[in-house]
Amino acid sequence: MHRKIDERTPSEYLATVAHLTCPIVSWASLNEVQRKCAAAALTTPAATRLELCRVTQEQINLGRMSTGLTKEQLCQHLWGKRDVPRDDACVPIVPSPPVSLRFALWQNDKLRPIDDCCNRNVGVNALLHLKETICPISADWPAIVAAHVWERANKLGKRMPEMTLSLDDVSQGYNTCPAETEQLLCMWDEKSQSALFFLSYVCGFGNAASVVSFCRLPELITRFTARLFATFTRAYIDDYLQPDFKLANNSSQEALAFVHRAIGVPLAACMHEACANCNESPKALNDGPLPKCKRRRFHHTQEGLGVVINMSNAHKGFVDFSPKPGRCERILSDLDKCKDRGIITPHEAEEILGRLGFVTHSSIFGGVARAPTLPFYRRAYKRSLDGLSCDLSTAWTTRMDQALEFLHALLHKDKLPHRRVFFNDQPPVLGYSDAQGETYGIGLVVFDPFDLRAGVPGRYSATMLPEWLLEKLRLTHPRDDDQGIIACVELVGAISLLLTYPENFAHRKAFLFQDNSCAFAAMVSGRSSSDSLNTVANVYHLVAAALGVDSWAEWCASEAMMADMPSRLDTPHKHHAEFHSLQLAERLAVFPTPDEWDNPIPFYFSLRRKFGSRLTS
Repeated sequence: MHRKIDERTPSEYLATVAHLTCPIVSWASLNEVQRKCAAAALTTPAATRLELCRVTQEQINLGRMSTGLTKEQLCQHLWGKRDVPRDDACVPIVPSPPVSLRFALWQNDKLRPIDDCCNRNVGVNALLHLKETICPISADWPAIVAAHVWERANKLGKRMPEMTLSLDDVSQGYNTCPAETEQLLCMWDEKSQSALFFLSYVCGFGNAASVVSFCRLPELITRFTARLFATFTRAYIDDYLQPDFKLANNSSQEALAFVHRAIGVPLAACMHEACANCNESPKALNDGPLPKCKRRRFHHTQEGLGVVINMSNAHKGFVDFSPKPGRCERILSDLDKCKDRGIITPHEAEEILGRLGFVTHSSIFGGVARAPTLPFYRRAYKRSLDGLSCDLSTAWTTRMDQALEFLHALLHKDKLPHRRVFFNDQPPVLGYSDAQGETYGIGLVVFDPFDLRAGVPGRYSATMLPEWLLEKLRLTHPRDDDQGIIACVELVGAISLLLTYPENFAHRKAFLFQDNSCAFAAMVSGRSSSDSLNTVANVYHLVAAALGVDSWAEWCASEAMMADMPSRLDTPHKHHAEFHSLQLAERLAVFPTPDEWDNPIPFYFSLRRKFGSRLTS
């Protein structure tokens, strides 16, 4: 990948950026791009401009970009003349690639060059028509592997071997992936003190096509290593998670490194002889600090994708996950600074939401905190508090105060969420919850294989939504009547399902069935555009997280909803006889108290203390 672009072989174009539909670019528009670039340079610190030029020069030296071009040189390259070809009416007659402005983004102490392809600039990303998408792994991949190994070992009558995890990162990510067509960008050059044009031959940071295009490469590599070396390696974009057997002595990581060396795409491993992550027997460090290294040799516990992954007990039937304490502290500190300033910009909100992803929408902690952080989500996308209109304000709001208070409680260093994924013994539970739209009756049904072994075919509950809770839902409901409030009542039913049968759901795999589309969406996503449903979604996900339910929410048709009959209480039902013939055991439904509903965080910690025994056993 360090050769000039014209020296690459056809196989090296396997991963490419998408084709772009290119508009006409006139000489005046090129002038305008240069004026924007010069204006941006005036507001950029000199040290940042110098570092951006230095990093860009490194890419030029690697053959990933051309040297800087003036307008005349660019036209000569594109059209073989020093001006834009025009017709007799002086109108441009040839297409040209759209131009992106390059700017600097500091990430801790490292500068990353970003090509601004967003709509408000030149609209490069708006021109993309991608026919594919990506489905990367999440941090629970090691647990998925361990569960399959456990199952296989049990079938063979063998004791499961101990497992470890190693990590690797592709050096410079997208920039190692060649582009099928050269991309045009403009950047301020400190040496010439002018805005110059550059041709990029690789996927750039900022181009929406880069993500999909780059991901083809690790997808191919991991499938190849699985076939040839029997590895469990998978990638989240450019981060490799490599679960392996302890007895394999890091062979999975060595196989991955071998493949990357063979294709010329470097990994972010320093390879220093004194580095313990790059050498089985590192030598003594004689002088100076070690270079930065992102490789992590096999170990029981690793920090990957924003969470701490502990596989030390995988051979006993479970894997532990928890957020990184330092990451949580930095997020809270940055939000505190925004609050003190009274300002949070859309860019700041977007960045913080990205860092919160491990807690707000990862498969590890479900949808916890997605509902309370809705104000930050709307700020990131410049939406008003009602989500319906544009809002260009940067002011810190009261709702953001509430969100920050929630995050401080949830992410306190002494009370961080902790998830233990079990796969060693218990079959999944089936749970159904339903609500009736006129009287707000709620029905619950549970089928647990353990109950069946004990002679109990299943369990059910038939009750009414508490009046106090209905009134609280009406307070935040956007309509004067109750139209649409049934979605909230349906999701309250899902909360009641978990609270009524905690011994069935706590730390178990569960399939939860829901026939209301809005409630189902909130169960999956963790939030809703409706304030009332958003409040209920927050309580639901906190309860699920506190109980440690490993849940999968599934929509089902109303005709297939087992809880439909008990939700209608004494109302005649066409399946009344069939339902009662099942001889399910009845139980009184449980709901949060008014105080627990108004204070969900203390309620969450109370449930954690009560039902967290399997976490410490």
